[in-house]
Amino acid sequence: MISLVAHHVFFSPLNSRRNKLSRIVFLPIRWKKAIPTPLRLQRDLHLRQANHYKNETTAILQKLAANIPELGKDILLWDATCRFGEMFEEMNVNWLDETIAMIEAKF
Repeated sequence: MISLVAHHVFFSPLNSRRNKLSRIVFLPIRWKKAIPTPLRLQRDLHLRQANHYKNETTAILQKLAANIPELGKDILLWDATCRFGEMFEEMNVNWLDETIAMIEAKF
């Protein structure tokens, strides 16, 4: 039962990055032991997306820059946008690592 509730809390259609923390805070204390599993799944998804930005998207932009030199300044802005996405995903991974460690240590 606890794992079903935890699954619903983290993967329901209403889930967004903004309310992930509030969903943890307001769970009944007895359910908090089930939280690390869905958090690890979220962590893996964010890490996969960060790696996508680092590797695949950067490679695409480099090919575009080499093939279409006129896009030079556009590529710089696109690269900055990709870097923002990469940093955002890494921030999520770091927060999830800290939160998982805290829950495992204190609950």
